[in-house]
Amino acid sequence: MSAAYTWSHLIDDTTAEVFSTVLSPRRVEDFQNLRAERADSALDRRHRFVLASNYDLPFFNDSSNGFVRAVLGGISFAGTLTFESGQKATVLSGQDSNINGDAAGDRTIRNLGGVRNTGSTVTALTNSAGQVVAYLADNPNAEYIRAGIGAISNSARNTLQLPGIENLDFSVFKNFRFGESRNVQLRADLYNAFNHPQYTPGSVNDVTPISTTAVGQVNTVNATNLSNNNFNNPSKVFSSNPRIVQLALRFLF
Repeated sequence: MSAAYTWSHLIDDTTAEVFSTVLSPRRVEDFQNLRAERADSALDRRHRFVLASNYDLPFFNDSSNGFVRAVLGGISFAGTLTFESGQKATVLSGQDSNINGDAAGDRTIRNLGGVRNTGSTVTALTNSAGQVVAYLADNPNAEYIRAGIGAISNSARNTLQLPGIENLDFSVFKNFRFGESRNVQLRADLYNAFNHPQYTPGSVNDVTPISTTAVGQVNTVNATNLSNNNFNNPSKVFSSNPRIVQLALRFLF
């Protein structure tokens, strides 16, 4: 059995340097204010605890009865328990608010006194000539206010905390020995053995990329996402990473 706990704090001014990600766009919002890009990284997983074990059942391995030894001996269990802080996402307005021609949506205006993790659209206020002169928050008590066209955002990168990982992977396997060095192994692997819903981007077991379709709904403040209750609602956007059972037969030599 082995256990490991890590505490870390990763800060950067950009995470994805080649392609823009949905949850944390790579491009600088204002090239004349690079200091505003310094924030918690999208890769910042503040806490991580992993407990791994492997246990060989000692029963029947030395039984004088060959049938009992073959059928009931050679059984092993293995498991990995993981607790990990969730990924952080950048809250976006979903439009080119600062009008710099960048297709990646700019960040929101952040109301630090607002109700945490809530969002609001805005209504444009115009003068007698029909020109937009200001924006009025539709919900002034929200934390994240959508930045209208021409508005300047004040929100930092990666301020929205997504759910963490609470996962158990478990395996049970039976070895049938043939001679001194050959084994046939029958095994069952249970990924997310307790079938605990974990609404995280990607997989709780590896770094397999996922389609970006609809992912931006969870961190973009606009009328559609707010009315559909998609903003900051990972259970409506991400997979629950349900239990997967894998059966395998292996020949070891």
